[in-house]
This record gives sequence, structure tokens and C-alpha cells, in this order.
Amino acid sequence: MFPPRLFLPLLAALLLAASPLRAGGGGEADRHPLVGVWQNIYNVYKDGTSHHHYRAFLKIFGADGSFCNVTFQPGGMACTSQRGTFEVLSDSTYVERITYSVDPRFSGRDSRLFYRLTHGGEQLTVLWFDTGGGVYVPELWRRVGNVPGE
Repeated sequence: MFPPRLFLPLLAALLLAASPLRAGGGGEADRHPLVGVWQNIYNVYKDGTSHHHYRAFLKIFGADGSFCNVTFQPGGMACTSQRGTFEVLSDSTYVERITYSVDPRFSGRDSRLFYRLTHGGEQLTVLWFDTGGGVYVPELWRRVGNVPGE
């Protein structure tokens, strides 16, 4: 049996390999640092110390400009919660062109996001504007793997 911490990255790799969103070839030199498999994390502060908690939610950026978000449900079921293409606009912004979302408010829309890579490119902070709430929402991600086929 493999370690539980490897279950999500392995399952994501298998899903992506069987998906039409599979990334095409591309060398390391032209691959953007966002390309890869990212797991959503959040901080919980206890006794003055920050502790990471890992969510069963992945964001996968392909070298071909595709992206998808995968949500894992209890019992091991997984579903694509969002997919489309992405384009990096600068060293701090990118746009997701969402072709499908389980939330119909996002389907068919472009979403401009701010991002920052830290910890040697292994941690990603994304900031997006929630028009419904009128606030910016931060998300924290950690790299858990590369996209198959690269």
C-alpha cells in the first residue's frame, strides 16, 4: 500500500492522463512555473502556531494551456468542478477562460486572477474577486506533482 499523502496526486495524474485535457509535449525551458498539479491548503492557527490542512481539491495546469479543478468526495469519488484554458498575462496575473463549471455563474466567463509563487515555486497564492460578495478571496496551493506526458 502506498502512503495516503500520495493518493490525491496519483489519482489526479491518472485522471489527467485519461482526459482530453492531457498536456502536450514541451520542454522544461518553455514550461511556465504554474504548470503542474496543485493541492488546496489552508492554515489553522493553534497555540500561536500555523498548521497546514490539506483539502481534497486539486488545480491542474497543463503545458498546453488547459486547466481543470478536480474535487474529491468522501468515498473516493472525484469530479471535475471546473475546466477551460488559462493564459499568463504577467509575472503576477493570469486569466482562466472557464468553459465548464459546476457553478453556472462561472461557466463561459473569463476570470482574471492574481498569483504569487513562493517557497521555490512549490507554493502558490491565488487571489480572485468574488463579485457576489464584493471581496477578494485568497487561495493557497502546494505543488504535489507534474502533469503526465511532460
